[in-house]
Amino acid sequence: MALLVDHQIRGLCLGDSPMIEPFSEPVSGGGVISFGLTSAGYDLRLAGEVLVFKNTSGDKVNPKLFSNPAYRQRMFDTFSLETGNEVIIPPNGYILGRSLEYLRIPRTLKGRCVGKSTLARSGILVNTTPLE
Repeated sequence: MALLVDHQIRGLCLGDSPMIEPFSEPVSGGGVISFGLTSAGYDLRLAGEVLVFKNTSGDKVNPKLFSNPAYRQRMFDTFSLETGNEVIIPPNGYILGRSLEYLRIPRTLKGRCVGKSTLARSGILVNTTPLE
């Protein structure tokens, strides 16, 4: 088993059915956390909206109910990640987000998503699911 390198990832993303959309060449500096293509991977970004866990009612958390609008409203605050906005994660809290990029992983590949060290140095740990 081997890892894909940047030119292989780029090739899979610039065809008629791109593997990552929108695709970005490497972006770093300018006060933003780096994203886009790297030498052996791709750094995803958070989409423009996250759910901030609030559970002020003390209810038990039931992930199977997250798609229910009334439950989601009771358990989470919806927060927009517009430029300059900050998200405050309460103690013992978390946020739910999704990637800005849409992934179409070919059946011959398996992706692995891990947290970003830049965020880990700020005490933010990222739990992810497999990319299949």
